[in-house]
Amino acid sequence: MTRHGTLAYYLTAWVCGCFFMSSAIFLRFTLDPHRDVPLSLHGAVGNFWLFSFVGWIFGIGMSLIGGFMLRRLMNVFHLRSTRAWVISGAILGPIVVLAFGSLGPALQSSTSQLAIAYEYVFGQAGSVIFDSGWWLAIPVGALAALVLFRVDRAFGHSQLISPPSA
Repeated sequence: MTRHGTLAYYLTAWVCGCFFMSSAIFLRFTLDPHRDVPLSLHGAVGNFWLFSFVGWIFGIGMSLIGGFMLRRLMNVFHLRSTRAWVISGAILGPIVVLAFGSLGPALQSSTSQLAIAYEYVFGQAGSVIFDSGWWLAIPVGALAALVLFRVDRAFGHSQLISPPSA
């Protein structure tokens, strides 16, 4: 395994963060009474998995950056409680979404290498979340932070865990 469970942490940030956000956006679109969405079970299940797979593809950049920022903030401020992680995730989630949601349209008309790299890595995922409801990032950020706290705690840090006495 990698140092301090880094691979597991960031894989969890990607898979769980994108799955939670895709699920929230899917529920928002499905339960909106102003949209004409068919409510058949077969179509709903297929659409749900389509939302999930597209979310995993386009949300990788945002989820990894959000997970990185969360872990660094928690380590810098030495916050080790579940409550601190969940509250920080609920605050950091909308900040990341608003940052990427406003950066996408600003770079859209540019032909610079930075704009092309942004499109390639982030794929306008911030704009999709921003347009579907930035407030969805609050519960999603809190839930993802809870899972990431559990992964971070499971692997522990070598400075925090004393070696067994011989």
